[in-house]
Amino acid sequence: MKSHTINSAILSNIKWFIAAILLTATTAFADNKTKDAKPAAEKNVAAALEVAAFKTVNNKIWVSVRKSESACANLSLRNAKGSLLYRQNMSKKQTDMVTKLDISDLEDGTYQLIIETKGHTVTKNFQILSPSVEVTRVLTVD
Repeated sequence: MKSHTINSAILSNIKWFIAAILLTATTAFADNKTKDAKPAAEKNVAAALEVAAFKTVNNKIWVSVRKSESACANLSLRNAKGSLLYRQNMSKKQTDMVTKLDISDLEDGTYQLIIETKGHTVTKNFQILSPSVEVTRVLTVD
């Protein structure tokens, strides 16, 4: 029975991951039928940098990044004080990256995932909160 529950959780995580990738791909390749009067440099940041992030049930965060080949990108994880906890770089030639971050050892608090390229920044904020523990009192009489 436990094996079935674990397999269901893994299958659920895989479905969410695939959904995030498909959503990113759909957004990236959507056909825009209207004419864009803005110069290329003023177009939406999402066209140059796309980020999808979601959590799993076992204290992991999947991050998917898609960017153009023209610039390097940096993925960083920072705490509320701004301290760097994790960093991963993407080369100019690398256009897609999917990575899994294990946040199970992080303390309760506010964190930021920051993805930066030349001129574009996407920030995803998240909080870690431990569930409150309710103390149950027991009375015994002799």
